[in-house]
Amino acid sequence: MLDRIRRRLLVWPYRGADAAPVADPYESAQRLAQQHRAIRRTLADLRAESVTGTH
Repeated sequence: MLDRIRRRLLVWPYRGADAAPVADPYESAQRLAQQHRAIRRTLADLRAESVTGTH
């Protein structure tokens, strides 16, 4: 279960302090929204797994 979370986190494009700043704030907001949806999907999957008992 934790391995799947780690894998999903690793595939996200890295945008840290070393990344070039995004010129378009709308673009960065879109990227944040995408990551938020991915996190919510992951959490929903994990909740479903814990309820059904499947992994």
